[in-house]
Amino acid sequence: MRMSALDMRRVVVLLGWFPWSLAVSAGTGLPCDAGLPMPPAGAPQPGLHAVRIPSVDRPTVRVAYLIPTNRVAQADGVYKLQTTILAYQAWYRDQMERNGFGPKTFHVEAESDGRTPKVHVVDLAVGDAYLRGDLWGRTVSAASAAGVPVWASRQVWWLIPEAHVLKADGTLEGGTALGAGFGSGDDGGVGMIGSDGLVRMKPELLSDNRGYANLTLPELGAVRMVQDVTFPWFEGRTLSSVCSAIVGAGLHELSHAFGLPHNMRNDDNMHGNLMGNGLRGWRGALYPDRYGTDYVRLSYGSALLLNWSRYFNSDASFTDTGRPTVSVQSATSIQTTNGMAHIQFRAADAGGLAAAFLIWKGDLVDEMLLSGNVTTQRFETPYFSTGASTEYKVLVVDRQGNRAEAARRIAVTSIGSPAPEPKIKITPTSPAAGQTVAFDATGSRDPDHSAASLQAEWDFDADGVFDASPSTTRRATRSFEVPGTYLARARLRDPAGGEALSSPIGFRVVDPAEKQQQLGIRVEGDGLRLVWPISPYGYRLQRAESLGTSESWVDEPVPPRIWGLTNVVELPVSGQTRFYRLVR
Repeated sequence: MRMSALDMRRVVVLLGWFPWSLAVSAGTGLPCDAGLPMPPAGAPQPGLHAVRIPSVDRPTVRVAYLIPTNRVAQADGVYKLQTTILAYQAWYRDQMERNGFGPKTFHVEAESDGRTPKVHVVDLAVGDAYLRGDLWGRTVSAASAAGVPVWASRQVWWLIPEAHVLKADGTLEGGTALGAGFGSGDDGGVGMIGSDGLVRMKPELLSDNRGYANLTLPELGAVRMVQDVTFPWFEGRTLSSVCSAIVGAGLHELSHAFGLPHNMRNDDNMHGNLMGNGLRGWRGALYPDRYGTDYVRLSYGSALLLNWSRYFNSDASFTDTGRPTVSVQSATSIQTTNGMAHIQFRAADAGGLAAAFLIWKGDLVDEMLLSGNVTTQRFETPYFSTGASTEYKVLVVDRQGNRAEAARRIAVTSIGSPAPEPKIKITPTSPAAGQTVAFDATGSRDPDHSAASLQAEWDFDADGVFDASPSTTRRATRSFEVPGTYLARARLRDPAGGEALSSPIGFRVVDPAEKQQQLGIRVEGDGLRLVWPISPYGYRLQRAESLGTSESWVDEPVPPRIWGLTNVVELPVSGQTRFYRLVR
C-alpha cells in the first residue's frame, strides 16, 4: 500500500470494542433452596393478559422469551437472544455460500430500526413447575394461550421458557433442546431451548477455558456446578465447551423447525455437522485459530434442502402451494448390487422438481439434484441393515419449496461384500490461500474389511474428476492459491471392489490479509475495505466525520457480508476524513 493513498483519504479506524458486561443484577438469579423470586413490585402481573403479536408478510423467524408466573426474565436475557440470533444468521450466510448456494440466510423479525432482532417477552399464566412436567407440550400450549401464534403459517418460532432449576446435588431440571417442523412451503415450525441454555449464551463464556466444576453462574443457580452432572460429559469440561455446545444446540433445534433431519455423515462430536454431533463445535467456527479441533458446519445435504426453503428465500415471490408427489418403487425385499442397496423412487411436480433426499433410520444419508416435472431415479447407498426390515424415506422438494415424502420398510439382503461407509474430514476449515489443507478419510469403515485395507481417492473441487490416485493412506494434502469456496469429496473402495462416494464438504479459502483478529483497513483503488472478525457478534460499524466534543456517530449504511469468519465492508472514499468504530 502506498503511503500517499492513505494520506489522501485520511481514514482513521478506532477500536471501539467495549467489553461484554459480566454484571448480573441482584435478585434475578435462581436460588436453589430458598424459593423462587417473584416479579418486582409494580411489574405487570404475568398471565393476566395476552400479548398482541402482529402477523408477518413473509417467512420469518421470531423469538419468544416465556416467563412463568413465579419467575422473572434473566437480566441480560433479551440481549443474549438478540446477539445469538444475529450470530446464527451470519453463520448460515457463510455456510450456505461454502456449499455453493450463495450467502443465503433466514429473515428474522426486527425492531423498528430494521436491524435489532425482536424478542417478545411473554408472561405465561402458569408456573415453572407445571412447565417442567412436560416442557415441550406445556410450553407450546402456554405460549399459544398467551397470544404467541405458534405453528402459524410463515412463522418459525424460537421459544425459550424460563423454567430451569439447579438442584443441591448440581443436577439441572427444566432444560431442553427440541425442535420440529415439516418445512414445506409456508409451514410453521418450532425450536425450543431451555433457560439453562440461555444462561450459557454469553459471548464471553465462549472463550473462557476454565473448568466449570465448582464454579457458579448466578443466573443458573447458587449451587456449585458438578463435572459431568450439571452438564453431560459430551459437552466437555470447560465454560467454553458448555457454552459452545448450547449455542450449537439452539441452532440445531431451530434448524429442525426449518424441516432439517439429522445427518451423521462426516460427523464427530464437536467437529462435524450442525444436524449431528458437530453442533457442539460452535466455538471452532468463531475462533478457528484458538479451537482448531472444533468446528460446526452445515452439511451439503442440509444446505441443498434449505436452498429451496422459503425461509431462506423470503424476498422471493411464491405462487405454487401444491406439493410434489413421490412414491418409493423398490420392493419390500431387495438384494444389494456392487455392495449397495438401490432405493428407487418416482417423483412429479407441475412447477418443477428441485431435489430428493434419502433418509434412513431418521438420518439423511444421500441427496441428489432433480430437474423436469416427472422423473424416476434411484439412490445407491451403503447404509442398510442386512436382513432386517428398516424404513427408508424419500423426501422430494420442488422449486418453490413445497415438500412431500414417501416411506417404505425394506429388507436388504447383502450379496457379496457391502461397500464402505465413507467419512471425511478437512482441516483447517478456513485455510488461507497457499496454506496446506489436509484431507482425511481414515474414519471410513467397512463391515467386512479392515479400515487399513480401504483405498481413497479425492476430488478436491467436486467436479467429478478425481485429482488424487487411490491410496490406502486415505489421506491427501493440497494448497489452493485462489480464494473462494470449494467442495471436496472422496471415493472409498474396499478390496472386493465395492465403492461409495462420501458426502461433499464445503470449505472456504480466504485471502491471508483477511485472517486477522482486529478491525483493519485496506485501501484499494478509489475504495476502502474495512475488515473485522465476526466473533464479537452483535457489534455494528459506525462512522463520524470528526472527533471531539461534538462528534456525531452514525451507523454505516452499507451492510456487511461474510467472508470466512470476517465481516467485510467495501466503501467508496474520495478526499474525505472519516472515523470508524465498532459498537454494540
